[in-house]
Amino acid sequence: MGLRDYGELAETVHGTRWLWYKWIPFGHLTLLMGPEGCGKTFAALSIAGTLTDEFGLWPDKQDCSFSPRNVLWLDYESGEATVVERLSNTELDPTRFKAPAIGAAIPLSEEKAPSQISQWIGQSEAPLVVIDSLRYAFDGADENDSRIATLIKPYAELAASRRVAIILIHHTRKVEREDGGGWTVGRQDCRGSSTIMALPRSVLAVDKPDGEDERMRLHVVKSNLCSPPFPVGFQIVDQKLEWGRAPRVPGPAKQLTKAIAFLEEVLAEQGPTPILDLLDQANRENITRPTLYRAAAELDIVKPARGVWAIESQSLSQAIR
Repeated sequence: MGLRDYGELAETVHGTRWLWYKWIPFGHLTLLMGPEGCGKTFAALSIAGTLTDEFGLWPDKQDCSFSPRNVLWLDYESGEATVVERLSNTELDPTRFKAPAIGAAIPLSEEKAPSQISQWIGQSEAPLVVIDSLRYAFDGADENDSRIATLIKPYAELAASRRVAIILIHHTRKVEREDGGGWTVGRQDCRGSSTIMALPRSVLAVDKPDGEDERMRLHVVKSNLCSPPFPVGFQIVDQKLEWGRAPRVPGPAKQLTKAIAFLEEVLAEQGPTPILDLLDQANRENITRPTLYRAAAELDIVKPARGVWAIESQSLSQAIR
């Protein structure tokens, strides 16, 4: 078997393509996890609805350049009637959500399942597949089964071969509430075998970091392909999901206050500024990267260009120093 050099590989290896930039990549698995009842399925439906909407905007207000398209929705947990009801409540176009015909559903643990799902992807022309949820999709195997990595791997390969995004919804273990009633979800909270975290290239988590805020937070807890994006928040009101600013993560009040004042002062003086410059300046002021990002979330920082921060009132035409 011959060898190739990396010069040859560079001609065929391309950069990551994104369904939702920095959140959901094409050609890979994305894991969406959170404890039972936190709104994971509602969030997944809303994300999928961005793709089915003619003028879709992702939850962070990025334009969805792929809409309107179909979504292949494989439900193994809630039941078809529940999915129909949720689509009706959220006013999403049910004709864009494709599912196996009655009696055609197949457990993902069956040997022929990847091939069957590949056919459904082709028939539906869906760039996104949602599997809800890992706990029930693999008949005869749960998240603690030693075979789980072997069972999931064909779907990572399927995403790559069909160049689609596959979201796998997964329950975390019970999360203990912190002081103030809030709770957070991180990589360590993934239920079952540690290999479940290994195959997805992007892992999204739903949590509620501030007990005094009704909003949930959707954030990236693992990304092998890029730096993590700003979190977003959501709230379910009358069976409808509303996206907005992420709830704050309580931290040392003095440091956060200092970071907020720093960002306000620097961006007011310099205008839109590359994030790398801001991090360098913040480091000289002994402000950590996580604290600076929390301050940005508090201020509703906008990004007029990739890798650039600005305060919302600043004109996009301002020069970047």
